[in-house]
Amino acid sequence: MSKALHWLKLNHIDYYDCSISERNLASYPDEGPPVVVDYYTSSLNKDPESTSIHDMEEEDAQQKVLVHL
Repeated sequence: MSKALHWLKLNHIDYYDCSISERNLASYPDEGPPVVVDYYTSSLNKDPESTSIHDMEEEDAQQKVLVHL
């Protein structure tokens, strides 16, 4: 992960001034992501609160991903 973060810092303008904590990196596991990823299938792909009342398209089921940091 350290190599990837240093590469990103060198190669992406939005990350050039980020500081990377080697202490925090050392606390992450050697294998697997340092976060929990949950997958679940939703019966709706539209948020009712942000969908227009004139939106008449059919809804498709989709898979959602939650990442817990």
